Amino acid sequence: MSKRRKPPILRKPPLAVADILKWADAFYARWGRWPTRHSGPIEGTNETWCDVDSALAQGYRDLPRGSSLLQLLAQYRDYRHRCYLPKLSMKQVLAWADEHRQRTGAWPTLHSGLVTGAARPGAPSTSRSGRGYGDCGAV
Repeated sequence: MSKRRKPPILRKPPLAVADILKWADAFYARWGRWPTRHSGPIEGTNETWCDVDSALAQGYRDLPRGSSLLQLLAQYRDYRHRCYLPKLSMKQVLAWADEHRQRTGAWPTLHSGLVTGAARPGAPSTSRSGRGYGDCGAV
């Protein structure tokens, strides 16, 4: 009786951050939004956005461990997700309020609109749960 041989383990080739960013740029050019882990297959490759996100999180395929697709886009592209916004300082907020009052003669309120001088709003949220900020998880 012959022993059954295990099938060979097929390893996927290494990924480079530059390639992921190139794919993300192409996705953005086509769809007008940045990809998420749920965006499906990556056009022209045998990859999916979910696989790329997992490789970033786990450090597979020669990528650094502990990242994500969202974090990569926030770091290298003009992408802002509500879970990864930069921290605001009290000094900066007060400076914006003072500038608003000097410009308009009134203190800013909830209905004052966008903050002049602040970064532009980012891409729409990728969350579909509708639960607000509570669905971001530990960041």
